[in-house]
Amino acid sequence: MFEASQYMAGGGGGSSPAGGAGGGGGGFAAAAGAGSCGGGCSRAPEYDFATDFLDGFDVLSKQSEATVKATKQLGSFFGKMSDITKDYVKRINSLCANYRKKQMRRFNGSVQAAVQCVVDELEKVSSSQLQFITDLHDLKKDAWVFAKEQDKQCKLLVHSYEKMSKGWKQQLDCLKRSKDNLHKLSKEAKSMDNTATKKEGKGNSDASLARAKYNTADGKAKAAERVYHDLIRQTNERLVAYYEQEQPRILKDFQSLQETHVGYHKQILEQYANQLGSVHVNYTWGTASEAVSSIVGRIEVGQDIAEFVQKSRTGVTEPPPFQVELVYSDSGDGGSSSSPFGSKPSPSPPSNPFGSAPSSPPSNPFDSAPSSPPPKPPKPARLSCAVPNPFGSPPATSPEWRSNNSSGRPSHRPPPPPSPTNPFE
Repeated sequence: MFEASQYMAGGGGGSSPAGGAGGGGGGFAAAAGAGSCGGGCSRAPEYDFATDFLDGFDVLSKQSEATVKATKQLGSFFGKMSDITKDYVKRINSLCANYRKKQMRRFNGSVQAAVQCVVDELEKVSSSQLQFITDLHDLKKDAWVFAKEQDKQCKLLVHSYEKMSKGWKQQLDCLKRSKDNLHKLSKEAKSMDNTATKKEGKGNSDASLARAKYNTADGKAKAAERVYHDLIRQTNERLVAYYEQEQPRILKDFQSLQETHVGYHKQILEQYANQLGSVHVNYTWGTASEAVSSIVGRIEVGQDIAEFVQKSRTGVTEPPPFQVELVYSDSGDGGSSSSPFGSKPSPSPPSNPFGSAPSSPPSNPFDSAPSSPPPKPPKPARLSCAVPNPFGSPPATSPEWRSNNSSGRPSHRPPPPPSPTNPFE
């Protein structure tokens, strides 16, 4: 089984912001150079991530994440192959055992001996793959360990790059704010100077006050100009450090990471080819071993990375130094010179495509309360729920009605029948 640590970046060399990710790529860098030219190439492919991928963090980050995922998936492939082969051997052995137990007695003599030999040889062939199954399982575990460690290295590099690029963006934002502030203050000071000059020409009483306001604004503008020039100098120093030291160092770490990945892929596939050849199941397996060994032997670490660089390089070069784009004052004339770039045009308010707004807002019909409340609607007449009596009802003065219904409401019961008369009375 492979020791994944022998493929890790950081095995030797200096420190790096990613915790040593760039220090150990020397062995695989050599493989990308002289070691990869065993196939007859005259010299190592030329690539340098420090120049080929300036400002190419997104490309390298995605490539590193994809390579880590591919390594883990390769390990899963070996693991599934091991499981399938193990199940195959188990089924073959079960088949042979059941056939020997139940069917072998049906043959006699030399035929029985021949069939016995077939079954025995089949068991030998299947049993010869037990070590191959173990080797495949070991390849899976080794690939997963390697992918896990490389994923940590990749995340450290991503964190270092993000921290570095964040500082550079903050420097550029600070320079932009300083430039905008100088533009604003210089514009205000020139406006106050024009106002003071006009009032002095007319002899206004507040001309001295206007001139004092201008002097204050002039001092603020000159101070902002000094800050802007200092930031130009600081940003240019930061630019050199960012593009010539900080970014190339992390890009070199990404290069070592990629060389480590490709070198590991070559090693693990070579070991698989050797294991495949040692199975000796039949001629087909031996042919497959030779074919895989031939293909794996032609893997060129440097050439593979060079092709990736050729397709994905950013082409970015170090930008020129920043120049002073805005000048408020020249050599001590009191701020009378104008900016070579002019002043920012004052934005005009956008026209209303729907015409001018109405002179008065529309009246709200719900604003004023009515002078008197509206009259209440008449109450609806109460409907009687009494059910009419099909037998009629006695008159209101009937004593029977009053005795049977003391509440005064009509009764729903029929009146009692008249008492019969005696014909003999």
